[in-house]
Amino acid sequence: MSKKSKIIYLVGFICLLCIWTGMMIHIEPQVKNVGEAPEKITNIFGLKHSFFSINISTILNSWLIIAILILIAYSVGRKLTKIPGKAQTITEFIISSFDHLCADTLGADIGRKYLPFVSTVFIFVLLSNWIGIVPVLGIEEPTRDLNTTLGLGLICAFVAHGSGIKVKGFKGYCKEYIEPGGIIGWCMLPLNIVGEFAKVGSHSIRLFGNILGGSVLILVLLELSRQLLPVYIVFQIFFGIFVGLVQAFVFAMLALAYISVKVA
Repeated sequence: MSKKSKIIYLVGFICLLCIWTGMMIHIEPQVKNVGEAPEKITNIFGLKHSFFSINISTILNSWLIIAILILIAYSVGRKLTKIPGKAQTITEFIISSFDHLCADTLGADIGRKYLPFVSTVFIFVLLSNWIGIVPVLGIEEPTRDLNTTLGLGLICAFVAHGSGIKVKGFKGYCKEYIEPGGIIGWCMLPLNIVGEFAKVGSHSIRLFGNILGGSVLILVLLELSRQLLPVYIVFQIFFGIFVGLVQAFVFAMLALAYISVKVA
């Protein structure tokens, strides 16, 4: 390993340690705390209002995910070989799988343009779901916070609508909201606009509800099976790994589907 790589890994480790130290200030999750509002910072740059409040735990856990992604990307990408190792094989499998999915949904040429976005959304949501398995105080899934899933949903919606305007033009894009035209089309305009907001809401709340529900169920099982540690471990692995993988894949596929509808 070169001196440059050692420095990068050292800096990355220090960043992860600092983020984890910041998360250690939070109380260990318990069943009695389920449903309580998370600790928030309400005074930002001298502005004190509930609108400006942020959930510091979600921010720190999200930064932790981003730092892990950067380290993984650097580790895998710094030395690619024709005969891949385990890490490169897993990465190539994920990328090639989403490359085929994007090509089948959007076509070979257009699909390749959206491959980085869709695959990044999948990997970020996947790690955000899986990080809750780590039995370390302060580490929890960012997707348990509706603000995270809503932010991801808005990003996907922005990409989908922006792509629609780019492909069809602003006039052609707006014309879709008054189809089939005439009085009926203008009557359908409010419903079509509400439907677009509903897509963002359902896209976000679906992920949030499943992850939060799984976390609550795991906490309840922890209280009921304190003397049955293997049972708790099995349930946590199942809901953490399997359900987290399924929800990440569904979220990414819905994002791809929304893009497909707008550019078709």
